Formats: sequence, structure tokens, C-alpha cells
Amino acid sequence: MMLWTVKGRVVEPPSNAPATTKTKYKKGEVKAKTIIINSIQKHLVAYIFGLEISKEMYDKPVGMFKMSNANQILFLKNKLKDMKMDKGESIQSYFTRITQIKNDILSIGEVVADRELTLIALGSLTRAWDVLNITILNNDMIPGFDELLARCTQEETRMMERDKPSNGNDPTTFSPHAKRKNNAGPRKQGQGFKPGFKEGRKGRVL
Repeated sequence: MMLWTVKGRVVEPPSNAPATTKTKYKKGEVKAKTIIINSIQKHLVAYIFGLEISKEMYDKPVGMFKMSNANQILFLKNKLKDMKMDKGESIQSYFTRITQIKNDILSIGEVVADRELTLIALGSLTRAWDVLNITILNNDMIPGFDELLARCTQEETRMMERDKPSNGNDPTTFSPHAKRKNNAGPRKQGQGFKPGFKEGRKGRVL
């Protein structure tokens, strides 16, 4: 059972309350303390050890949790702002890292605006994306985060196609003429034309 699922409140009865009411209160206190101890992590038990009533035991970790949340939110937001795309990293991997931090912030009750995510993603792209970056930022309508992912994925595909070597530039591709010359093999010693002479029709040297 999680701590924040505990409902109800154990109220100490007045001194002149009947014995049955006091007994019920004591049983309720024992039950509430047991639930609280079983609901928090072991390293937090030391912080509530020695507290007399269940309300104090409940308020102590809740206060610590709120303080921890604020620090965690600050840490994650700074991490998001410092996000940088790694050289050679795919768009899918880059956007997945941003989404993970956004979800971590959301899990502790804070919301990151979609426009803020888009601007962070654009500002953290590598120099290879400068053209797309400028094009989008010069537009009056900044796309949403999901739309930006779709556009970047499309642009990544186009960039990969552009960078593929064409058949004409492939060093393993030979023209028929080049192949014929390569197959001719090296000339033997004494073959070929000699300076000052020309070859006759029947191979005689004139």
C-alpha cells in the first residue's frame, strides 16, 4: 500500500471520553503507524522513529517528499535545457531521450509545454540540421513536438538518400571501355611502337 493512499484520520479522544473510545483510538493508532511504516522505504524509517502519533509519522515523510520533488523537478528541467544531440545520433534516439525526461517530469506532477519541448529540440540539433532549423524558426507557425519529429524523420531520410554514393562514382563500377583496357594486360617487353618507326600493314617495321 502506498503512503498517499491512506485515507481517514485518527483523532485522539478527549480525556473524559469513555474507555471503549480510548481503546478504539489506540488500536487505530497502531494500525495507522503500521500502514505508514510499511508504505515508506526502509531508509526513511529512521526519520519517523520515535514520533509518538501517526499524524506526525505521516507528515514527516510527506514534507520530505515535497521538498525532494522540487529538487527533482529543478534537476530534470535543467537536464532538459542542457540537452544536446550527439554527433551521428539518429533523430529517433534523440527525440526518445527528450520524451523520457518529459515523462519523468510529468510523473512527479509537473507539465512541460509542447512549444517549450519543440524549441528545446530545435535548439539542440547538430549543425547538420541548420537549414531545417532556420526554415522552421523563420516560419510564423512553430510545429508541435510530434510534428517536428515527423518532419525531422523525413529530412533525415532525405539526407541519407543524398549522401548515398551514386553508381557513377562507385569505385567498384567500371565502364566497358575501362574493363576492356584492364583485360588487355601489361605489354610484353619489345612490344609497342618504337620512336622514328611505324608499323606496316603486315607487321613489318619500315
